[in-house]
Amino acid sequence: MEETLQPGNVAVAFNADSWASTALADFYMQARGILPAHKIAVSGLSSFEEIGMDEFRERILKPVLAALEERGLREKIDCLAYSSDFPFVISFTGDIAKGANSPHAGGSGSLTGLTYLYESVLARDTRVYAALDSNFYARRAYRDESDTTGKSYKIQPPRRFRSGTAWDRSGESTTAPEGRRYLLSTMLGSTSGRGLSLGEACDALARAAAADGTRPTGTIVYMTNDDVRSRTRRWGFDSAIRLLKEAGVEAVIETGSLPQGRSDIAGAMVGVADFNFAASGSRILPGAICEHLTSWGGILQWGAGQTPLTEFLRHGAAGASGTVVEPLAIQAKFPDPFIQVHYVRGASLAEAFYQSVAGPYQLLIVGDPLCRPWGPPAASAPAVPTAPMRFELPAELASIAADGLPEGQAVGRGFRAIAANGVRTISGAQGSQPWWQLAEIEPGGERTIEGYIEAPAKAFYQFQARGVGVSS
Repeated sequence: MEETLQPGNVAVAFNADSWASTALADFYMQARGILPAHKIAVSGLSSFEEIGMDEFRERILKPVLAALEERGLREKIDCLAYSSDFPFVISFTGDIAKGANSPHAGGSGSLTGLTYLYESVLARDTRVYAALDSNFYARRAYRDESDTTGKSYKIQPPRRFRSGTAWDRSGESTTAPEGRRYLLSTMLGSTSGRGLSLGEACDALARAAAADGTRPTGTIVYMTNDDVRSRTRRWGFDSAIRLLKEAGVEAVIETGSLPQGRSDIAGAMVGVADFNFAASGSRILPGAICEHLTSWGGILQWGAGQTPLTEFLRHGAAGASGTVVEPLAIQAKFPDPFIQVHYVRGASLAEAFYQSVAGPYQLLIVGDPLCRPWGPPAASAPAVPTAPMRFELPAELASIAADGLPEGQAVGRGFRAIAANGVRTISGAQGSQPWWQLAEIEPGGERTIEGYIEAPAKAFYQFQARGVGVSS
């Protein structure tokens, strides 16, 4: 697959009401050489976690598409990447009342899945966007007629994605009116709730950018066990492994929840609800796609059950995914085993995901859409920006009790607490521990920053402070 997604085909949306979203967008655009004209501000959202479909259409989708049109970029942009602090759950119960809906549909979808299906979302047609076969761009698996057992599969070859190309039910491009157009979409990171710190999110994107063209020497691991989360995709493991080995990439099936003691994970397909990756003693190689089929992997607010997709990103993966509402164990809502085949054949991370999911409306995809480890070698190393500098917490804040602050309460001279539910501490630490700040300043320089205090009751409080930068 020679042609694929390029930086010039990516637009980045950021939440202008969130400094973390702004910082992450700037970091990614600099790392990938994305032009400033491709950066689109969104503001005035009622929540950073969940909103209704009408708000999604009017506050996010329509303004972003209008901005691309006004800037003459609409035909050029193939992927919309969202920075952090965007609502990852979109409730479409209002649309269900306007049309028939199947029992599997549920009442919510994901930010990235519904952006990908933007045409039917704008048309308010749940019969299309909440269908299990809504994605005509997905590559079809079909039985290998030369195999007498009937258990061997082949897969349609990967195709370059273009937002202006329409696709028919057979997975081929078409000019017919009934053809469907899409818009690739991922989140670059999540810096609230069960997400990562800003520093961790930047590190993950830097690793992904550096992985381009490296053709990692590692093993893609498919985990099998008795859990329905594993059994749902077991049908394609053997065929995917055969195709990966034909491409010169090692792949294996292992029994259990996670690969144990491996230092060479180039990709992983897991089927388990809860896991502790650190305890596995394994290492994920830069550029890897790792994901697990489970109900709430994409629900990133505090208090949700099951291990979130961000656990893979924290430990080195370039991309991961999870559903944002109970999906049932339906294969069509998750990547099929051939996602790794598309990736190894040269697809970008975003293209690999969407070529492997037939009904992506509930799937939240987080990671660098441009990452392409099995693409051609990069002409030069990406210009990854310097990580943010450390900022020591001022003494007035270091002494605050950890039992929370009421909204508006003064916190020493020049500080105030603002309720900011759903946003975690920047560094994941409290008290007098170092905090990350977004502005790059020289040691000794002064700058006003924003931070968050985490209360035990899972409430979060934003503060603004002016202090002195110190070296890392």
